[in-house]
Formats: sequence, structure tokens, C-alpha cells
Amino acid sequence: TVKVLAVNATATDVLRYLQERNILPGHELEVLEAAPLKGPLTLGVDGKKEVALGLSMTEFVIVE
Repeated sequence: TVKVLAVNATATDVLRYLQERNILPGHELEVLEAAPLKGPLTLGVDGKKEVALGLSMTEFVIVE
């Protein structure tokens, strides 16, 4: 489990996409599954909601 420290994106569509999935500073993420061949990560957000996030989107999320 990691905590989101920041979202490093300036494009509004990227920010909106992450916001709709509660991938925001202060929220906790847990990697539930990593698909093979550079597929998406399935994440638990704050211990409940499951979302799929492509690897290109993960580059915008800074965690500790």
C-alpha cells in the first residue's frame, strides 16, 4: 500500500481522469494485479474501490 503524494500532470483530461478515480494526494493505493506485457494495473483505492490504470497514466502519480 502506498500513499499518493502528488499528481504531476498539467493536461486537464489527465487530471480529470485521475480525479474521477480518486487517485489524488492523500489517498491510499494498493496494487491488486499487474497485467502482463505492460498491461494495466488493477488498484484498490482507499481499501475499497478497484480501478484499472494503464502504465502511461501511472507516470503522473507520485507515491511514497
